Amino acid sequence: MTPLPDRIVILGLVLAVGLCFALAAWTARLTPSTDPPLQWRSPEALPAAPGRGGAVI
Repeated sequence: MTPLPDRIVILGLVLAVGLCFALAAWTARLTPSTDPPLQWRSPEALPAAPGRGGAVI
């Protein structure tokens, strides 16, 4: 049995890795995220924490 040329082996490896990335991206796109989106708040809207921002003794 004769060995395959280097170009064919490299092309096969690149195609296999590309196929894995394509399947992972396709799977991630089809399954929606179950986590709710983050709700950002400005610092002015947050209540002041008792241990923060006081005078240093």
